[in-house]
Amino acid sequence: MAIDLESRAENTVAATCLATQSRHRLHIYSRNLDPAIFDKTEFVAAVKKIALSGRFASIRILATDSKRIMQHGHRLVTLARTLSSRIEIRRPEKQFRSLRHTFITADGRGYIYRQDAERYEGIVNFNDPRETRELDKLFTNIWQRSQIDTEIRRLNI
Repeated sequence: MAIDLESRAENTVAATCLATQSRHRLHIYSRNLDPAIFDKTEFVAAVKKIALSGRFASIRILATDSKRIMQHGHRLVTLARTLSSRIEIRRPEKQFRSLRHTFITADGRGYIYRQDAERYEGIVNFNDPRETRELDKLFTNIWQRSQIDTEIRRLNI
């Protein structure tokens, strides 16, 4: 059953719940890894738990605006640097950078989808394999045409 999301707080709770439900695979497509959602202690802890769940764990993140992400630091990016064999962040090719939506999929079962990344209205469904599969196809298509984001990968010493 899809649940409407209308606020930043609802998105934050939904993202944390979705990541907590996930056991092995999490895909995130976001313009700037919105810190209000993805830079929260509970969310990062859930992602870390997935990453450490076993050898089949995979967290893939597509982010289009690395400069904005790196302006203030980001706990999810720090975790990705620490667990680089399990968490990978890439930048989509130019043709995909204008996509306005944001979405997260978990284990091929649940998803969050917002049509406009600048707004918090969207939907979450914790058990919809069919729709999640469609979002995963889109994610994979973009992932295959993306590259490692050297701006994010670089260690700021």
